Amino acid sequence: MKTFPFIKNLQDLYTNKIICQKIKTLCIKQITDMIDNSVELQQKIFNGYPIYNEPYSAWYLFSDGKISELKYIPFVVTTGFGRSHGDFTIVLKPKN
Repeated sequence: MKTFPFIKNLQDLYTNKIICQKIKTLCIKQITDMIDNSVELQQKIFNGYPIYNEPYSAWYLFSDGKISELKYIPFVVTTGFGRSHGDFTIVLKPKN
């Protein structure tokens, strides 16, 4: 397949756990890179701008008793819960 050159046979998607893990790892890396390299995406995800009209976008964060400007929050991409119930999601969780 063009997008995933390591897939030689479509049947591998159903039977080869290693191939599926490679696809997941590659997709998570692509999502992370897309967000890290786009100020526009970062504003949409972290600030809600321009998705929400003012005053509903978030420009400040109250954390640990302090207010700071909300710009970028280090994150990890996960697939969330509920996959076994058909709820396929992408979740961004803050890094600790």
